[in-house]
Amino acid sequence: MKYLPADTPNDGAVPTTRRERTLLATYFSGFTVAYTARLHVVDEATFRSHYYRVANRYREPETPTTTRWLLERMMRDGWIIEDPETPEGSQSGQP
Repeated sequence: MKYLPADTPNDGAVPTTRRERTLLATYFSGFTVAYTARLHVVDEATFRSHYYRVANRYREPETPTTTRWLLERMMRDGWIIEDPETPEGSQSGQP
């Protein structure tokens, strides 16, 4: 599945920047940290910094913050959407 950043969140959404949403949508689409960083012309450490800042905003006590968990929360908030152009059953990933 491919994911896209959205600009209009649901009410009560955790705040994120457009840059954070763009980077994380690429990463959530199945690409590695290295490829996501290279694609968006940032250092891997910069990407990780964006990821952890967003994850910390969503963190709940005694709940492990996995990538899947973070994706689900960001989709619930309306920040990340499924790409309507992705064919049913297709997978993203390394090019």
